[in-house]
Amino acid sequence: MIKLEAEEYEEIKCSDGNVKFELYEDNIKKLKEIAGFKANLELNPNNGNILGLHIDIDNGKLKLKASHFVGVVRIAKTSEDELIFRVRPKFGELCPIKMLIETLSHPVVSKHIKIQETYSIMTDQEPIRLSHLPSEYILFLILHYFRVLHDLIKRGLQNGYVTVEENLRGRVKGKILVGRNVRGNFPKAKFHHIFCSFNQYTEDTLENRILKTAFLKGKDYISRFSNNFIDVNVKHWIRVISASFERVSTVCIYPTDFRSATIQRIRQDYKPAIKLAQKILKILGYDPTYSPDKYVKDTTIYPYWIDMNELFERYCEVKLRKGEINELKEYKKILPGYRNNNIKIKEFGEDLRPDFILVKENKYVIADAKYKLQYTEGWSKEDLQQLSLYGRIKARTIRNHIKKHLGENLELGEQEPELYIFFPVDNSDFKTTESFRNIYKIGVPMPKK
Repeated sequence: MIKLEAEEYEEIKCSDGNVKFELYEDNIKKLKEIAGFKANLELNPNNGNILGLHIDIDNGKLKLKASHFVGVVRIAKTSEDELIFRVRPKFGELCPIKMLIETLSHPVVSKHIKIQETYSIMTDQEPIRLSHLPSEYILFLILHYFRVLHDLIKRGLQNGYVTVEENLRGRVKGKILVGRNVRGNFPKAKFHHIFCSFNQYTEDTLENRILKTAFLKGKDYISRFSNNFIDVNVKHWIRVISASFERVSTVCIYPTDFRSATIQRIRQDYKPAIKLAQKILKILGYDPTYSPDKYVKDTTIYPYWIDMNELFERYCEVKLRKGEINELKEYKKILPGYRNNNIKIKEFGEDLRPDFILVKENKYVIADAKYKLQYTEGWSKEDLQQLSLYGRIKARTIRNHIKKHLGENLELGEQEPELYIFFPVDNSDFKTTESFRNIYKIGVPMPKK
């Protein structure tokens, strides 16, 4: 096994089990030869499936570097060897789980935490064998599932018709099961009992049984962690979900059951819940009577990635909506840059999407969240150019964009808006600074383990 290891945005360190060496341009081909890989790697800093592995220029030399993803993935595999890539958070004490819980706890922001966008766990791939395993990847999946399930339950569980076979006393319902009566009732002279098969409209459907079994497995798994992860919100989700599933049977689920599960047209909220449940059961096991320890091995992990850029952006949105960023707490109207909130500018030829447009009366500011450490001491030229471009968008265009998404009809002059960059810091001592006219940077403290 060849392992590539790095922290976010750092140069890759490589080990083939014995020797560590730096990966310059000339060694990329050598790396493939060592592992026997013939596939051509498509390096891209925005590709989560390879944790943003890409080539960067540093002091005139081409080097392999990590991007803003953390996780563990298998980049390639042959019959003889495999190439594993692992990226750890830049902040050694950073706790992505606490960031996730805070975003999931907000009723608006939680709807924009999505698998394949914020994170991904590739249960369709073969597990990776490692000596030291991170635990956050399963917790990410379980906590996200709990929040999706909590929102689903607010509408009530989906009812449906299930076939029930019962030995009724003194009455007939549905279809009489002649064979079962001959074998079960007649030899015992129970002529007043009749085995019948009939449809019953109930919550105890296959779909709800799948959701309950996945919930119980997830609940059992997170119980092994300290209360640092299980806060008041998580405990509330668990209480609400547990009460809602009281009338649903606890059964062993089989992989083939997912093909039989049907979702009503008016209950499309079941789709993401079933998808998450399928992944949880694949990792923790399908039998609710078995401990997750029987399935979760101490030496293997499914490939996964977490997009720290996306998570940090949603985390900043929560802070803005709660008014916890003091410099901007007077701005009550927030227009986030979700993927469908692009500003269309025909003359430019491309759509623009600021992370946040904040509105107060007839004034607005624009902010971008940048998950980069360099802002503690300096600036990024590329980010400044991007932010300056946002500031040059015509007020008329901004007004129409705000009216479309927030319903606010503002009277905006052609004043130049204030521009902000949010970036992560490991404490709350960083002060807001202005190095350029109307451009500020604000440090957002990160939660620690």
